[in-house]
Amino acid sequence: MIPYFILLLIVVFLAFLKSKFKSSQALNVTIGIVLILFAGLRAGSVGADTSSYFYFYQYGNDYQNIGELLDSNSSVEIGFRLVEWISKLITNEPYILLIISSIIFVTFCVISIERLSANHTISYFSFVCFGIYTFSFNGLRQGIAVGICTLALYYVIHKSFIKYSFLVLLAFFFHKSAFLLLPFYFILSREFTKKYFLFILFLGLLMGVFIKNLIAASSILNDRYASYLELEFTGGNSLALIHVVFASIFIYSRKNIRNNYLFIYDVFLNSYVIGATIFLTIIFTSVYIEITRIAFYFTTSQIFLWAMIFETLKNNNKRLITAGFVALGLIYFYFILNQIVFLIPYEINNNIF
Repeated sequence: MIPYFILLLIVVFLAFLKSKFKSSQALNVTIGIVLILFAGLRAGSVGADTSSYFYFYQYGNDYQNIGELLDSNSSVEIGFRLVEWISKLITNEPYILLIISSIIFVTFCVISIERLSANHTISYFSFVCFGIYTFSFNGLRQGIAVGICTLALYYVIHKSFIKYSFLVLLAFFFHKSAFLLLPFYFILSREFTKKYFLFILFLGLLMGVFIKNLIAASSILNDRYASYLELEFTGGNSLALIHVVFASIFIYSRKNIRNNYLFIYDVFLNSYVIGATIFLTIIFTSVYIEITRIAFYFTTSQIFLWAMIFETLKNNNKRLITAGFVALGLIYFYFILNQIVFLIPYEINNNIF
């Protein structure tokens, strides 16, 4: 567990330095490199699916050229197959697959924070502590898709459906579930009001009623989803409660956001509330907990929400609230590392050296 907290300390310290030297892109690149290496150099035992990716990388389909890659009947998305093919051009050792995948995931997340965050130190702290960074350890392909879709929020704010759609399509090539985000462009860009909040809850209720039908329909994208109907519900209550508490904090804090930033805040708030609603719906309908991964496309917006909230704090309250927030983040991080399987102990891949 200690390596994770050392990583957090290094990343937050570098982000703090960057806030003091705002024109320093070198520090931005350094943060990205640190995050990439920590994720990319991990052993096959770190991450629920990492060992499976290693196995199929070494013993699975061996594409000789792009034509074979395109014609493959593999259920793995074409974008990730391309990553595998490029990786094998470099070496047959599977650690290169993690490194290249981490480069893609981290790059999109760093660019997102660079473009969308009001406070980079708070955003990087949130990115690591609240499980967004480590999500990619247990969901490699979807982690890449989540990173790409996080940047897509930039184009919701700048009202470009075409560019938003392009990024969602790009994410789709790494994980088919990203396609579900396409219609949400029109939901995320709405003003957050009490009526709109009730509308989101109503959508969650409809999702609960038709959840099994939705999962069955999703099997068109991936046969794996059909098997979720046969699996039993396992855990998640604590995480659902945390999402509800965080959503309540974000909704309450909206009144302190300056009018000229309300639209941006509402995009992030709509996203997080949708994610929390998805999480609650899945918990209460007792379907397989793995489906909650869909919510991560939306709850990543918290790294921007926390940053905007801290930018509105008054100086006489800021130190106390910051101390409380840091304590909350550290406790949550400890909880995540202990509750999410295969994250600890962290080990470096011995085949690299």
